[in-house]
Amino acid sequence: MKNYWRIREMKKEYLVEWTKKYWRIGFITVAVLIPVFYGLLWLSFAILFLAIIYRTGSHLVQQIKYSVLQKWINRVLIVLSIFALSIGIKLFVFDIYRIPSGSMEDTLFPGDVILVNKLIYGPKLPRSPFEISWVNLLFYLNSRARAKMEQDWWPYKRFEGSKEIEQGDILVYQFSKTIFVVKRCVAVAGDSLAIVNGEIFTDNKKFRPPETIKNNYLIKIKNKRRFYRQLDSLDLNTGIFRNGTTSFWLNGNLSYKQRETVEGLAGVQLVKKELDTFSQNKGLFAMPWDTQWTLDNLGPLVVPKKGMTVCLNPFTFGVYKKVLHEHEKVVCEETDGVYYVNGKNIDQYTFKQDYYFVMGDNRKGSMDSRYIGFIPKENIIAKVQCVLFSNYGGGFDWQRLFKRIDL
Repeated sequence: MKNYWRIREMKKEYLVEWTKKYWRIGFITVAVLIPVFYGLLWLSFAILFLAIIYRTGSHLVQQIKYSVLQKWINRVLIVLSIFALSIGIKLFVFDIYRIPSGSMEDTLFPGDVILVNKLIYGPKLPRSPFEISWVNLLFYLNSRARAKMEQDWWPYKRFEGSKEIEQGDILVYQFSKTIFVVKRCVAVAGDSLAIVNGEIFTDNKKFRPPETIKNNYLIKIKNKRRFYRQLDSLDLNTGIFRNGTTSFWLNGNLSYKQRETVEGLAGVQLVKKELDTFSQNKGLFAMPWDTQWTLDNLGPLVVPKKGMTVCLNPFTFGVYKKVLHEHEKVVCEETDGVYYVNGKNIDQYTFKQDYYFVMGDNRKGSMDSRYIGFIPKENIIAKVQCVLFSNYGGGFDWQRLFKRIDL
């Protein structure tokens, strides 16, 4: 009878061990195959490599005869694994940023904490050890390393992503070593872009932005008191103020949805977009010869694409001079109608990178590509996935908890 129960217990233990073993194998197999489905082969190899390292390390630790030493080594390995996992996730999978300004209102607000997904465009590898969490602490302590903190130590590399950057995507890009910016992509590499009266056209097709896009509007009303009474009930008065010329004209910084609501109010005679006017000192990224570009009327122009060749003339030189100098890293000059790149006389140039044109959703309150120019792919970090949480308005906003960001 004792042998029967002993055999039964042995079978039970064997079954439990067998279940654990094949459950682990099944879990690892699924974890390896899922990235393959999305075209992320590098991630599959990374998961498989880590699984082998973990299994080998566990086996070696089990060979240690002294139980106390075995426990301490196990604890050290667990701590190191947690650090390595946190660094890997931040570098290659997800990251977190805080929105500092209102340039993306009414899609993202100051105080929003956003989650970005690096797997979509493919994670960009760090250009220096200062971009690696925890590891950078060691380099901050070294004076020689700190002297090269603003430099790139390694060339640009990016792993494969599951998708290409698309028009309408909200993304994070690196403006400088310490400044990261969130904007909406309105034109991708190779697009023919034109901004006409504040509306965006790519390849002669109008881009239909979400209702949260904000712009400045002139509002003509009949009765001011009645108008504001209606606004109070709709909670729309925060972005509307007096024009200064007459009490019957107001200015409003409104989203498309808010504009439609205001247009439907009784006593509103007219709501029209307030267009930017031309000024030579506007500070736009380009002011080509014989043009009068503004924030609301710009182009047409072609967003540079890797391998695209442009003939140099007064117009293209004015459009692309900034990007050639800052991102293509060439010295482009013009003398008496003759163009020189790095001192060599040429009449055309072939781009080495893909570029994108980005804008803030708060059209009149955004420092974007209209000022700083095209954004190279190597500066783009990731696509915004969702709002993790928000303290907009001075308190925790439960309605924005894990709020998904859509086009």
